[in-house]
Amino acid sequence: MEPLLIALNLYRWGDLQIIAREYGLYQERKKVLKAWAVKRLSQKIPQRAASRKLIGSLTEAQQAILALLIQAGGNAQMFDLIKPLVLGSLVRLPTTEGEEQKPRLPLLTTEIKVLLAQGLVLNINSSGGSNLHTFSPLGKLVIPAEVLRVLPRELLSIPPPDLSKYSCRPPARIAVVDPEDFLRQIFFVWAELRRQPGTARKAGGLYKRDVSRIARSMGMELTAEKEAELREAASFLSWMRLVHDQGKAIVVPESAATGAFWQQKPTAQLRKVLDTIVGRGLSLELDLRAVNATQWGYYNTPEPYSPAYLFKRVVEFLEELAGVGWVLFATSLTLLNGGQSGHFAFSVEAVRRLFRNAAQYSWRGSGTERETELKQALVQLEQDLLHQLFGRLHEIGVVELGYSQQESARPSAWRLSPLAAALFAQRPYGGAEESGQIVLQPDFHLLALGPVPLKTLAEIEQLAEREKVQPAAVSYRVTKGSIYRALQRGQTVRGVISYLETATSQPISQNVRRSLQEWGAQHERIIIHQDVLVVQVDQAELLTTLLALPRLAKILHPVDNCTAWLYSRHAKQVKLALRSQKILPALSQGPEKDLPQSLHWQAEILHSRAPLPSLYVTGSICRVAERTESGWQLTPESVHAAIVAGQGVPEICGLLTCMTGTPLPPAWEQRLKAWGNHFGDAQTAQVRLLRLKNAATLAELRRADRGLSRWLRPLHKQKSDVAVIQEKNWEKVCERLTEWGVEITEGRWW
Repeated sequence: MEPLLIALNLYRWGDLQIIAREYGLYQERKKVLKAWAVKRLSQKIPQRAASRKLIGSLTEAQQAILALLIQAGGNAQMFDLIKPLVLGSLVRLPTTEGEEQKPRLPLLTTEIKVLLAQGLVLNINSSGGSNLHTFSPLGKLVIPAEVLRVLPRELLSIPPPDLSKYSCRPPARIAVVDPEDFLRQIFFVWAELRRQPGTARKAGGLYKRDVSRIARSMGMELTAEKEAELREAASFLSWMRLVHDQGKAIVVPESAATGAFWQQKPTAQLRKVLDTIVGRGLSLELDLRAVNATQWGYYNTPEPYSPAYLFKRVVEFLEELAGVGWVLFATSLTLLNGGQSGHFAFSVEAVRRLFRNAAQYSWRGSGTERETELKQALVQLEQDLLHQLFGRLHEIGVVELGYSQQESARPSAWRLSPLAAALFAQRPYGGAEESGQIVLQPDFHLLALGPVPLKTLAEIEQLAEREKVQPAAVSYRVTKGSIYRALQRGQTVRGVISYLETATSQPISQNVRRSLQEWGAQHERIIIHQDVLVVQVDQAELLTTLLALPRLAKILHPVDNCTAWLYSRHAKQVKLALRSQKILPALSQGPEKDLPQSLHWQAEILHSRAPLPSLYVTGSICRVAERTESGWQLTPESVHAAIVAGQGVPEICGLLTCMTGTPLPPAWEQRLKAWGNHFGDAQTAQVRLLRLKNAATLAELRRADRGLSRWLRPLHKQKSDVAVIQEKNWEKVCERLTEWGVEITEGRWW
């Protein structure tokens, strides 16, 4: 921020003379020079700014202008000031007509020029090719630092906006698009792509055969207009990350975040759609030919704001005017561009460049004529642009358009739709949440009558086949295939029945119930579930109570009276539900933590130390012991079954030592070894032992005589001088040994 002395010196002398006359400098001297005037004004202006009386004598609009500049840090563009001042009923719009019955308000430019004449505000701009500042055109408004320090800020305030004064009479004709119809359309496109993924084109988007399939599923005739709508709906889904383009296919990801969008209220869904538009923008057609005609060189025109930024400006504008009824487009454009043509479509620097080019470069006429033509071109451009922006928002049901005459082709006013008004005003919205009905007939025909919430349709899409889409109803049919797909996604027959009874508010017919149970039994004959957790309870009544809770009905899948399983991703929800029932669950940490010291001996029975033993504990002990009313008991049959299953007696003894935390008693160890046949079987045989002089002699005899080789068996595989002889061969051995000159004597040698 420049010092006051320098900023005043940069004014053109003609504009500086206006400030000099305001402060009476021509009464002090007959001949006033610029240097002296700048010096005197740099002293007098802060003195006036510090005067509470003089600041208090300013009009309410002038005080509000100073307050807005202070709020903006001491400087702001003129178009940043016009909206709060106009909505606060302090100044009037240049285009406002028909105010004869209202008190005449001043123009913003008039109030600003009063502050410029007093030097309290400086206009930082340049005119033509000069670098000196002037009072016109108004550009960046600045409060000098010397003035900013001494202003009595407690006297300066910004009045609250009075939106009702800028609403107009209801138009003759109104065009309405229900935003929930747009949400339903993108929902059915999403549901069809979830049922069957589409094929992605190299250029992006869906092939026409997929668009035709989606149109048939929605019961619509595929015209060029409908095809464009469906393609845009698919683009919306991609931008909102509800579908993914995987290169060759466009699929719906199976994730909690994807399904969560349809579970939200319509206001939250519309907010997501608007955020997507603000982030990506929609296509707009800008005709810049009239603007280009005023410039030197056809391609010398600066680029306008991006569609995303323009939609952001408009959405913020709609949010500010949430409490207004019908608003004229002329009023809206003035509020958006600050009463200065071009400042809605282009940046400040771009507008300056446009007017500088129009003033300096011309091959026909004067620069003033070019500026006039440029203003007219910018007005027409911004009017067309504003109607396009509101037209695109009208297509998705954010605004309703009003026409001044029945045959008018262009709307003259707009207002927010009820859903958008509820969103921006942050108030509840009824809509489909309070109406609609689900009917399940005995022939498995499911009807969604009336405006049913999308979260209900999203649930039904997972359970039934869609047959027909009509404005007043959507028909489905519950089939074996649709139930199989639901079960494969993790649902249970119990959960399906519970949801259908909740949605229809009445019990389902017996034939439908039996069919669902039969289909579920057929599906669950052999199933391997991965990444699951198990919930155990000590009483069957407790599990029944938990399964009756709405938040757990679809999560818990019963196995028996006291056990259920769930996917690990739902663990947090189950913990919160248990705590809400004042139940603190014990978490199993695996066999390494659960088995040690989990049991204790009481007489001949093993008892659990915990009220509800872990599945690891029961699973391990049940392999070696039989269940009793109070615990587990080791029996010959149970130990034999464990041995047959592949466990050895040492492993059984080690398991019992680990689970009891104490060494196994010797009596029990002997008993287990006996029951488990630990030492195996024994055999007896009656033989004679023959001891020779040494092992070499025995080996030599067996090599020399084939008969002795068969009859004499060494007692040890290694070198041995003792041979084992069967009783029936003893006489033959004696005869053969006698032939070899061996004397045989009977008796003990040990």
